[in-house]
Amino acid sequence: DFYVECAPGQSKEQIIANKRLRSVAAAFGVKMVIGTDAHYLKKEDRYVHKAYLTSKEGEREVDSFYTYSYLQDDKEIREKYRKLLFVIFGTAFLVYLYYTISNYDDYIEDNNPNSKRLNGLTFLASFLVLISGTIYLYVIYEDKDVNIELAFN
Repeated sequence: DFYVECAPGQSKEQIIANKRLRSVAAAFGVKMVIGTDAHYLKKEDRYVHKAYLTSKEGEREVDSFYTYSYLQDDKEIREKYRKLLFVIFGTAFLVYLYYTISNYDDYIEDNNPNSKRLNGLTFLASFLVLISGTIYLYVIYEDKDVNIELAFN
C-alpha cells in the first residue's frame, strides 16, 4: 500500500500543508496516515528540546517549529484532526451554501420551461449536498471519536 503522510501540527503552515496533502491523496486515490514526528516525549518536556536547539551555534529551526513534535496519544491526535475536519467541511459548507442560493436564484429567474426544470434539478442537488454537509458538520462537532480515516478518505 501507498499512503500520504500528514502531521498533527496546528501552525498556519502545517494546516496549509495538510490541506494540500489531502488534495494529493485524493488525486492519486490513496489513503492518508497521520505521522507524529516525535523529538521529545511529553508536551511538558518542550523546554528541554528548546535548550538543545539553542545550545549550538548556527542556524536552526525555531522552537515554534517543534511545538507539536512530542509523542502524542491517539486521543490528542484525533481531537486535532477533528478540528481540522471541522474547518475543511465548514469551508465546503459555505461554498455549497453559496451555490445553493445561486442555483435557487437561477431557478426563480428562469422563464424557459426546459431550462427551468434543469435549474430546478441543479438547485435540488445543491440543496441535498448542503443538507449532507450540515449533517456531517454536526457529527464532527458532536462525536469526539469521529472516524478520522473515514472522513479523510
